[in-house]
Amino acid sequence: MKIRNFGIIVAAAVVTSMSACKEQKRIDMAQVSELEKGIPKIIPSVATIHTIQKDDYSMVKIIIGDPAFYNAPEDKRKADAVKIGQLVISVAGADNCLTKGVLVVTKDTRSDTEMPADAMELDMKIDSLNKAAGK
Repeated sequence: MKIRNFGIIVAAAVVTSMSACKEQKRIDMAQVSELEKGIPKIIPSVATIHTIQKDDYSMVKIIIGDPAFYNAPEDKRKADAVKIGQLVISVAGADNCLTKGVLVVTKDTRSDTEMPADAMELDMKIDSLNKAAGK
């Protein structure tokens, strides 16, 4: 009998967590603006920023044009990508459905494509950041 009750509690928790995610809305224009204003505080040399969110709200991709950051040491690029991930989580709010974040870096400050020819993808560690925040 105790196992059955535990199963019901677990099932209720899963349904509750899934329904919270279904309530999440797309990152709106005000939030995109907040993100795009916050990124130069992390990467001051950034020249262009373009933000894309997947239709099911699970993934965000931020494309930046910045030759200096593109050529920065790998550990700096990775650390700053995680800082941008923290910014994304902060702006999206606690009820976000994000599981993945990708920072795409290009040297081309005029590129407006999702995947520039010289694209370098960096993981923003969104899933780990959400878990660390207790989500």
